[in-house]
Amino acid sequence: MSVSQKKGMHWERVKAELAVRGWPLARIARHLGFANLHTPGDVKRQKWPAMQEFIGEILGVPPQDIWPERYDAQGHYKGRATRSRYTRKSGTNRTKTP
Repeated sequence: MSVSQKKGMHWERVKAELAVRGWPLARIARHLGFANLHTPGDVKRQKWPAMQEFIGEILGVPPQDIWPERYDAQGHYKGRATRSRYTRKSGTNRTKTP
């Protein structure tokens, strides 16, 4: 089955898996320095490659398996991110590894 034919993970399952691993969306927001604790949830409805990769790292799966419709058959990200209206709190240290 090609990547384009796969169904992604259901959003509620993604949130539950994150919580089981100790990474609810609010913690991800704080870790990445976002003032709005609901910001990471925006990845559900809009393209955000950096957040998709971060969530994939936490879950231990490639983001293509979570959001296959956002990647081509070779696993490359399709399109450009629509992420621009949020700002991170200044002075925060963003580390990539959870």
